[in-house]
Amino acid sequence: GGVDAPCRTISQGVRVASAGDRLVVQPGVYGDVDGDGEFVSPGDEPAQFDDGCRCLVAIDKSLTIVSEAGAGATVLRGAVDGMFAVVIDAPNVTLGRKKQGFAIVGDLQHDGLGVRVNTGATGARIEGNLFSRLDQGLFVAGDGTRIVGNRIAEVFRQGIHAEGSGMTI
Repeated sequence: GGVDAPCRTISQGVRVASAGDRLVVQPGVYGDVDGDGEFVSPGDEPAQFDDGCRCLVAIDKSLTIVSEAGAGATVLRGAVDGMFAVVIDAPNVTLGRKKQGFAIVGDLQHDGLGVRVNTGATGARIEGNLFSRLDQGLFVAGDGTRIVGNRIAEVFRQGIHAEGSGMTI
């Protein structure tokens, strides 16, 4: 256990992690830290607007990512303009656990999206998260996804859109 290499952004943690690692995110605000909509301020996630995942955080390897203090204290903010807060593009990814999830928060006026589980991302587990002020909370295409104990509030269009098979909701 212990902190091996603290990172300021979740994206940096994902980048330096190896498949199979467990990332523990400290309490705080991630994503658009200062809320200016720019994603260029110190500590902001390096959002991919026009290329790549069109997201704030891309998870491209099998990881478990949890928060130390839960969704009440750990916020991923700034999903706007058709961007997802998180895109999962690897098998066997866990995002949150009971009392170790994230508040994934957008701005209802700006068409933000929560979490996308892509087709190849089989066996994902999305647990203990709060999806709020989003156009869509979860978009799930990966087979075998388990969606457990999440809360969805102030979602304009869809809480959960599911296309994959063998899901547990």
